[in-house]
Amino acid sequence: MTGKVLTTSRDVAINLKSRNLIVIGKNGSGKTSFLKALHEILINNISEGHIVKLSEYQSALIESERKLARDPNYQGTVDHYKKIIDKISNPLRVTYTSSSDFVEQNKSGEALIRLYEATRKIAISKVTSATALIPEIPEHKKKDNLGINLEQHLVNLEIGMALAMRKNDNVKTHKIEAWFRKFQEDLKFLFEDESIHLVFNDETLSFTLKQDNRPAYPFQGLSSGYLAIFDIYADLLVRSEYLRILPTDLLGVVLIDELDAHLHISLQRKILPFLTRSFPGIQFIVTTHSPFVVSSTDDSLIYDISTGKECEDLSLFSLEHVVEGVLGVPPISHKMEDLVAELSAVSHDAQSSSDDLRKLLIKLAPHAETLDDESRMFYEMAKNKYLIKKRDEHNV
Repeated sequence: MTGKVLTTSRDVAINLKSRNLIVIGKNGSGKTSFLKALHEILINNISEGHIVKLSEYQSALIESERKLARDPNYQGTVDHYKKIIDKISNPLRVTYTSSSDFVEQNKSGEALIRLYEATRKIAISKVTSATALIPEIPEHKKKDNLGINLEQHLVNLEIGMALAMRKNDNVKTHKIEAWFRKFQEDLKFLFEDESIHLVFNDETLSFTLKQDNRPAYPFQGLSSGYLAIFDIYADLLVRSEYLRILPTDLLGVVLIDELDAHLHISLQRKILPFLTRSFPGIQFIVTTHSPFVVSSTDDSLIYDISTGKECEDLSLFSLEHVVEGVLGVPPISHKMEDLVAELSAVSHDAQSSSDDLRKLLIKLAPHAETLDDESRMFYEMAKNKYLIKKRDEHNV
């Protein structure tokens, strides 16, 4: 993938090799612009099928330019083909494992292209009755988030399984049972709780989530962080059911801006592994500021759009290394940096007293365990200098 970020004119060159991509960079570096431009290119090339017609357009352009030499009326035709060809590779030129297969899979519904923007929060609708699943997504709703219908979908499956059992349709029964098992496995992974499970109320036609040592609660009672995850997860899950395929068989490219938005640290660590585990056929391309997202996976390429640098598996590195070495942010605050610098200066000043050092050491002591390696070294050296100064002052 090569090209430019339109908002910054910065060159982009990413050797992705079909891996998931985590895009990092400073505020204003163009992460969101890059993601939106990539989405537009994919829609133009794959959903609208222009990439497989590129050679046809190029031949038509050559022919139109030949005719233009004799007839100025062909200028409009020449401009038309130039514009089409330019949109295929501008501002980003993307290469595909098989563009023709991707186009066909997208056309049939097996492979999707989805963009989830940073401002997202799903509201899962309450269910009032069982409904028939629509066999196909209506054209005008293909861009909508289908995750709002998650509980309705679960109720429909539960009723469908009961009817299948009544008819002794073992194939359908086992298929739905397997679907529910997979869904509950996903929940256990996401919540990091083996006790979590679905509870169906056949009187109210509703589902609740149940965990040990906690009353059952509805999907509508999920925290904002879990709802932000379900905005993506539930949409892909319900979409796969519309397509009559398993979530594990869903293909395509999913782009997510600010993957860490609205998420607590514990969920920032989980979200990308959770999504890739739930939908292994999807290639995820995400932006983030979070070191927890960056270090959460060992099979993604990390690209710094500010510098053009690439790095791979960071899952074995410390958070401190990721924050400073990859994201370029000091692992301690500016105030703490200033305090450590003052401590170092005072400890090296022959005119300073042990009391000067003691006051600074007392300020830093509660935070000693959170200091990075370099700051911790200065802290320990200052403690040693303090003991020496105190001894020398005592002997005078």
